[in-house]
Amino acid sequence: LVDWQRKGAEGHFQYGPAGFDLWRHLFEFSDRCHSVGSCESGAPPEGAVSMPGRINPVFMNMLRGYVWTLPAADLAALRRAYAAAVQVLEPTPCIQDRVDEICRGWDGSVHAVGVHKRLGTPEVAACQLSQRAPSCEEFIARARKLLAASSANQRKVIYLATDDANAVIAFKQAFPPGGPVELCCRHGVKRTEGGVRADGVDNEVHRSPCEVSEAEDALIDALCLTRCRDLVCIDSNLSIFAALTNPGLQLHALNNTLPEGWEQAAEAPSDTVYMTYKVAYSPMVFVRSAPTAASELLGARKVGEEVATTGRGYDGWVEVEGG
Repeated sequence: LVDWQRKGAEGHFQYGPAGFDLWRHLFEFSDRCHSVGSCESGAPPEGAVSMPGRINPVFMNMLRGYVWTLPAADLAALRRAYAAAVQVLEPTPCIQDRVDEICRGWDGSVHAVGVHKRLGTPEVAACQLSQRAPSCEEFIARARKLLAASSANQRKVIYLATDDANAVIAFKQAFPPGGPVELCCRHGVKRTEGGVRADGVDNEVHRSPCEVSEAEDALIDALCLTRCRDLVCIDSNLSIFAALTNPGLQLHALNNTLPEGWEQAAEAPSDTVYMTYKVAYSPMVFVRSAPTAASELLGARKVGEEVATTGRGYDGWVEVEGG
C-alpha cells in the first residue's frame, strides 16, 4: 500500500490540495500495489506496518550513489529484480499517452541518449558521493561521446530531463535545430536557476509550492528516460528509477570526485593563488589529498598558522607546499 495522500502540512512535495491522492492520479489500480485511498475504509488494514521513509536504505539520499558502484553482476541482478516487480505499476492514461507521444519513432534505428541533469544547489551537491554537481559541459561532453559511436546514417536523439533552467540553455546552444543531433526537451516544465534563495533555502522546484503537473512532469521524464539506449546521470531518485525500470538501459553516472582535466586547470587557475596564506578560520581548516571534500583527509592547519602554496589552485582550493 502507498499513502501519497496530501496531508496539508508538508514542507515540500506539496502536490495538490489537502486530501489529494497523488498515487491514484499517476498510477492505475493494481492488486499488488495501490493507494491506501483505494482501500474500502480509506485507511491501512488493522495491524499494518507503516514505513514513513524509504524501505531500502540503499536509496537514502546520502547513500544512493553506491548503486552505480555495485559489482556489475550484482547491479544487473538488482535491476532485473526491480524491473520484474515494477511491471505491476501502470501509469494512468494522462501520463502514458504523453510518454508515447514524445517517444514515438524511437525504434531500434534511433540512438537515444537520456540525460538527467540536476540543478546546482548545495543540497544536490551534498547528496552526491562525489560531493559535487557536475557542470552542463560535462553532461554535454559525455552525450557527444556516446553519440559519436553511432553509425553515420543513424538518427541521434538527446532527451534532456532537467529541473535546471541553465541546462536547457546550454544544451540548446550545443545541439541547435537542424544539426546532426535532435534535442528533445519538454516545454512548460517548471525549472529554476539553482543556488540559494534569499530566505536561505535551496532554490529547487520542489522547495516551493507545487502543482500536480510538476509531479506528472517528473514521472513523464523518468518514463521517457527508460525508453533511451543510454542514460547520463548523477545520484538521484529519478535516475535510479529509470535504471531499475529498464535493466537494458546503459548507465553512465558522472560520479567522479573531480571532472576530467582538473589537473591541467589547476596549473593555470582562474583565481589568483598567493604563495602564502594565514589561516583565518577558527579553529582550523582541513588539508585533503585533492581539491574536493570527497577526498582523503590528510590533516589540518590551525587558525593563525601560515602555510606556503605551490601556486596551483582549483575551484576555490589551493595546493599546500609539502602536503
